[in-house]
Amino acid sequence: MSERICQAPDCGKSIAHLLHLGDFDPSGVSIFERVATDVAAFLEEDAPDVAFEGVRVALTEEQIDEHKLPMDPITTKDSRSLAWAKQGRTEKCELEALTPDVIVDHLDRETYSDRLAQEVEELAILKSLPSVISMVTTFSPRLRRREFAEEL
Repeated sequence: MSERICQAPDCGKSIAHLLHLGDFDPSGVSIFERVATDVAAFLEEDAPDVAFEGVRVALTEEQIDEHKLPMDPITTKDSRSLAWAKQGRTEKCELEALTPDVIVDHLDRETYSDRLAQEVEELAILKSLPSVISMVTTFSPRLRRREFAEEL
């Protein structure tokens, strides 16, 4: 991942952001914290000139409160759930409860369009390689859903 960040056209000129969307539950929050920590460590080693910021776009406590999203009790007893219980947290909320328009507001539409165009170009290159690799379209469902990009 750090290589891909370092190859971005604006590498070293601004902050590389990791945008995370996940459930507001012990596992969802833990995944974000772990990935953000790992990416920061990789970049520190591989590209110390690249600034980094992990941003939890959704689901946050503020969004749950603001949109009055339904909460469910935490039923698992793993170590993350027990740690949450010690903090007084006994409920969770699924990301699916948040409407997509709230999430889209966090996107830099110009950057998104540029990256999508870059992905289309990269996909064309990959598809030109031997036939086994041409099955790469299964790895990029966003390219098959062009209507989302066209809405932007």
